[in-house]
Amino acid sequence: MNHYLGFGDHDEGLTSQKVWRLFLILLLGFSGSKAFGSEFTYENSIQLKSSVMWRPLSKHIYPPGIPAVLEREDRNRLYKIEQYYNKKVDSNVIKVYVRGPWYRGMLQAYTEEWRNEFLSISKPVCDHNPSFNEEGRLLGYRCVAYLDVERSIPSGALGIAMAYKAGQGEVIHPNAVFWIILPDSRNQRPEQLQKPVSEEFDFKQKIVRSTQQEDLGSTLDRKVVRITKSGGYTLGSGFLVKELGPLAAIFPSQYELANLPCDGIFIVTAAHLFPSGFLSNNDADSFGGFQRDNSLFTHSNVFNIQFNGSTIYRGAATLLAKNEESDVAVLYLNSIGLPATMKEQGVSYCHDIEGLEFSSSLDGGDAVRILGFSSEGGANLISKDGFLAEYPTEDTSNFGPIAKIKLRQIEKNDALFAEDGMSGGPILNAQGKVAGIAIERPVTDNSLIGLDFTSITATAGHDYFRNHGGDPSCVLRFNPFDRTLNLVNTNLAYCDYGNFGSYLPLEPLEGEWVLQEVLTISKSTQSGAARSLGGHVWKNGHSIINGFTIIEGKNILKSGSSLVVNHKNIETINASKMKQGFRLDKKSWASLVPVGVRILYSSELPEDNLYGNDGELSTSPVITGIRMSEHDKSFTQIYSLRNFVVWLRQQNEFRGFDDNICYIGNSCES
Repeated sequence: MNHYLGFGDHDEGLTSQKVWRLFLILLLGFSGSKAFGSEFTYENSIQLKSSVMWRPLSKHIYPPGIPAVLEREDRNRLYKIEQYYNKKVDSNVIKVYVRGPWYRGMLQAYTEEWRNEFLSISKPVCDHNPSFNEEGRLLGYRCVAYLDVERSIPSGALGIAMAYKAGQGEVIHPNAVFWIILPDSRNQRPEQLQKPVSEEFDFKQKIVRSTQQEDLGSTLDRKVVRITKSGGYTLGSGFLVKELGPLAAIFPSQYELANLPCDGIFIVTAAHLFPSGFLSNNDADSFGGFQRDNSLFTHSNVFNIQFNGSTIYRGAATLLAKNEESDVAVLYLNSIGLPATMKEQGVSYCHDIEGLEFSSSLDGGDAVRILGFSSEGGANLISKDGFLAEYPTEDTSNFGPIAKIKLRQIEKNDALFAEDGMSGGPILNAQGKVAGIAIERPVTDNSLIGLDFTSITATAGHDYFRNHGGDPSCVLRFNPFDRTLNLVNTNLAYCDYGNFGSYLPLEPLEGEWVLQEVLTISKSTQSGAARSLGGHVWKNGHSIINGFTIIEGKNILKSGSSLVVNHKNIETINASKMKQGFRLDKKSWASLVPVGVRILYSSELPEDNLYGNDGELSTSPVITGIRMSEHDKSFTQIYSLRNFVVWLRQQNEFRGFDDNICYIGNSCES
């Protein structure tokens, strides 16, 4: 499971002059084009000014991308989703999609309420009249929906997406996606479920060649950026490039880019910084959410950037595309971002802007440098030196085809190596070129997991996203927020979704599968990292709130507040920055670790293995242990969803499936 530090090849056919033109048309509505099935154009687009989920009883608020952790003993189970638009909205155009620890749910067609035996969501109701603050300033037009969660709801993750119906399509704004984490802690035995700790390294004997990167005070601090979203609550790191090079292989080939300012100055970062929409049947498009016409919403894919210690440049970068399975996203500098970048770099022309270069190999031995912005370090760029400890590594929750690497810090100490805020930051080799990005950290040791960009074209399945995009017979789709995997392989001779970057000889997994990772709250922490269970800590890093959160017609932040939140400063922020008694929930920043996996649907396993005879909404038990081979007498803990899927792919057949798994609540003994 990822602790999203949140803050996780060469292709001759791609240059800054030729990249994904069609997607740009969808994104910005250039050339007056209309997107698929939409009647809206950029000229009559609207703005989602504020979007938040909160609990009326406790006044806890949950911005988009920040989870509400709902434990079984919690009696406060009513949530309110409140959104403000700059224009009057018809209630009939707002639709709710829900995804949870079951395969399919029920939308009440007559009332347009979403309801099943576990929860109910009221039909969104939009006000006819606008809301104003105490000074008479227009806040916007409010739409409200209520969510009531039953105590019987199974553990897992619950996703709610508010869609805006536009013509024949539907649009899900990135700030209209909310998450509730339902942790499972029944009969855990940490001493039994402990993942084996990786081999200890002799740091004194480890010979690491010194790095040759430039000093931070010269140019690197003008190539690495901090990414925020105005009123959008997410924050991370990224870096400038002028050529996208090896990343072409992990995006669909039909998308090309044209007419970008400067022919394209790009920011590479981690995809998990950007929440994605979905449909209730677990489907989502390859760019996350059914965004048939992103031009419906102004600023929906526009982000702020900040250079080392400098002013935040608002609306300076536009999200171009993201590959969630690999955890890579690409933004480009728009007409606001280019002048800002020129100012930072002291140049007058586009071609003088400097970016980092991609490396074709991990040259220079084991030495690497990781750059990024820590949630505790604020706007100051930090640099950490490390070395390659495992290459490639299986200790990851990433499903993409790119090989993963494990890094350790050169000096052995108690300081946290992979800090919140560093996701998307570059990993540089000894020549100062980009070898990959930081994406996550394991629980069991003080290390950092990164993507190895130098391996992309050598990794099986790297061209899946270019060759199989939109093909229903070959699907690999993973949402890093609600931890749900959709995997389809109904054409074995044709489908190649890759090997997850694994070096293991994995058999293809046939049929249709929907699986979800189940989390628990770690009760033990050390240097900010959970230690009691194996796996990967789940967090979406930290958040930034830029004073636009409106509840019941009032701004809940003190004037001028701009908050960077981490697990240490929540109480201070609640006491000094929040108004009207509203507050952030400490459990949103708790360390969440995987405890097992639910198989929500499988075409390959007998139904009795999953649901029993109670109907479609019944949920499978949580699988928490597996026998790694038929000769094993004991069970090994499932420490990530990826770990379980790799195990499934190593099984030639599923005879005796129940004999080789252990469900939570059982002893998991031989």
